Amino acid sequence: MNQIRYFVLAMIMGAVVAPLASAQTVASVSVVSGNGQLICEGCVNSAFQFFDNVTVRVTDANSNPIVGTAVNWTVASGLATLGTNTSITDVNGLAYSAVYATPQYGSLSFTYSQNTIVATAGAFSATFTLTQALPNYVNDNAVPPVTYDFTALANLFGNTVTGTASSAATFSAGITAGVESTSGGGIPNVSLRLVNSDNTSGPSLTVPSLYCPTAAGADLYSVMTESDGYATCAAVFGGVPGVNGTFSVLLGGIAQNNSYSTWTSEFSGELPVGVISNFVKMNVSPAVVGSVAVSSGNNQVANPGKALGVPLVVTVSGPSGGALAGQAVNWTVSPAAAGNFPAASTTTASNGQTSNTFTIASSYLGTFTITAAAASNSTVVAKFTENSTAPITVTGITIVSGNGQYALASAAFANPLVVQVNSSTGAPAVNTAVTFTATGVASTLSSTSATTNSSGQAQITVTAGATLGNITVTATASTYSVTFTLAVISAAPVFTAANFYNGADFQRGSISPCGISSLIAGGIAPAIQGTVAASDIGALPYSLGGDSLTINGAQAPIYSVSNNSNGTQQLNFQLPCSVAAGSSIPVTVTVGSVTGTSTLTVLPASPGVFQSTLSTGTSIAVIERPDGSFMTTSNPARAGETVTAFVTGLGATSPSVGTDALPVPGNTVTPTGSIIVGVNNAGAPLVSAQLSTDLIGVFEVTFQIPSSLASTTGSPVTVPFSIGVAPAGTSSCTATSSTCYSLGTNLLVQ
Repeated sequence: MNQIRYFVLAMIMGAVVAPLASAQTVASVSVVSGNGQLICEGCVNSAFQFFDNVTVRVTDANSNPIVGTAVNWTVASGLATLGTNTSITDVNGLAYSAVYATPQYGSLSFTYSQNTIVATAGAFSATFTLTQALPNYVNDNAVPPVTYDFTALANLFGNTVTGTASSAATFSAGITAGVESTSGGGIPNVSLRLVNSDNTSGPSLTVPSLYCPTAAGADLYSVMTESDGYATCAAVFGGVPGVNGTFSVLLGGIAQNNSYSTWTSEFSGELPVGVISNFVKMNVSPAVVGSVAVSSGNNQVANPGKALGVPLVVTVSGPSGGALAGQAVNWTVSPAAAGNFPAASTTTASNGQTSNTFTIASSYLGTFTITAAAASNSTVVAKFTENSTAPITVTGITIVSGNGQYALASAAFANPLVVQVNSSTGAPAVNTAVTFTATGVASTLSSTSATTNSSGQAQITVTAGATLGNITVTATASTYSVTFTLAVISAAPVFTAANFYNGADFQRGSISPCGISSLIAGGIAPAIQGTVAASDIGALPYSLGGDSLTINGAQAPIYSVSNNSNGTQQLNFQLPCSVAAGSSIPVTVTVGSVTGTSTLTVLPASPGVFQSTLSTGTSIAVIERPDGSFMTTSNPARAGETVTAFVTGLGATSPSVGTDALPVPGNTVTPTGSIIVGVNNAGAPLVSAQLSTDLIGVFEVTFQIPSSLASTTGSPVTVPFSIGVAPAGTSSCTATSSTCYSLGTNLLVQ
């Protein structure tokens, strides 16, 4: 690429900086807790009760929690009120709202009312049903408004349920109970769950347990009553064996909440809402361990005296599969002198997994083997192979990902900040300390230090404070540092059609299909300092600097995004060739995860000449002279010579060329409209006009400077210069047509 082309490219694109990672997209909103509550405010001898919070989890397509996204809460039906209309997900993707029942009376024929609460994030939602049993307005204690039916459990009371500790072992008879209105008919959408002797609902890690597999849309480890008011739980035994365990059935209640543990229901038990049955005895025999498998932490490398960077995780399963909870796992290392564990034995969680850490002895170098064995059968094991190497010298630190992110005030940034530390050996620097410090507006770091893993990488997460502005996070390893720039923003970018300009001469509203255009508006590049630009090799990106743009549904390739020292924020892009000329065309700009919308008018053609500014403030066209040099004060064009101007927005071409594309090699692509060259307020001979073979969206217009313009003083003369186009199908081009001529500039002619 010659000097003149590089100059034009630099005007469009600026410095070369890598594009930023995109934000997560909501793919699921699921119920976590609070669904199916029944407050029995009108039950005989029952104190007034309150709903517990309703909670959802928001995840992406890979089931990863989405941090810092807004969840909107609405009361779709019923008289309940909400504690908040919008909440923000935490580091686990969780968001919640309080729900307040509206006190109301019922009658003998109107004994309960139901409230429907909907939580929405993106295009997804989750629904909660919360029921109020209503007292009789004549006499609060006359007739209970609802009745609870545990008769299906009668054959279990006084007997003992037996099973094997395993997530695959079920109680074949099932657990059935229901709730009915005393005016007749069952009450649907009331939760049923089992409560173990330690007040947990689910596979207990301390006592024998029986629990319900989670039904669709229900709380964790609960099911919901059908239209007849009854629900059946296909109960599963937990992983802890033992005799004389117990469980009870809870209708309309929630998992144990320590904040309200002093509240009592109509029957025995300390639960905020719902009614609990008498307890049922159970004996759970020990599970048979089928396998212990490595889940993560294998093949790590660390220095003597340091801990392995990643925990050692194993999964314990039964002979036919199915994770086993409550299983003891014993940990050993060979040779024994290699180091030590904080705990020689650990216990599996409900997913069958357990973990341990390991610190290498200060004098040990070489390979060692860690064994995790089932305590109930020491022949069933999983093995890890790890290595201890001599300390290394840090030679540098680089950013891997997380730079340039945006977040709303008081929300977490979507992606972690990840760095790579390198060593003098050329290999990654493992088990190396990295410190993180933050300056700028308020923020919270998940940690001020982290240790590199086996790939030499370390990471933290950041949560924005309430103040808008930039955050700088510095990561330091040894004597080397890198900085991340983050931005805290308040809302979507705001712009109108008046914020769009021709990308060459910056004539307002002069934009057309395939042409280079600019959006200049506040809030489109809040986290950028200077310019972020696409590479000058290959296709343009469709997301850059955290920004993306669509026009009439078509994505626009982006040349650069900038935030200058004077506060001007600018996005340079190619208007998609597929967009037809017209008015009220929708445009959407996305900054991080926040979007702004407007409409604009797209013209059939919008000529704009690339230009530069002299020290005197005079603008001159970017002109290539016959010898390949470009026109300057000291190198003016000559009267009578043939020169080339660089232009955008000359309209449709033959043959057509698509968005983000160059002509097919060997093809000459020309505008279908008539090109007019204006020099010194008169026409000049056109030699050729064709699409550039190496600059996307740029035309090269070659013309002859009239010989009559020769300087008589020996110094260059400044003469007006413009390019016009009469699009195919039009008869003429007039100076008053906003779609015809470029914004005027000048030539320097000797």
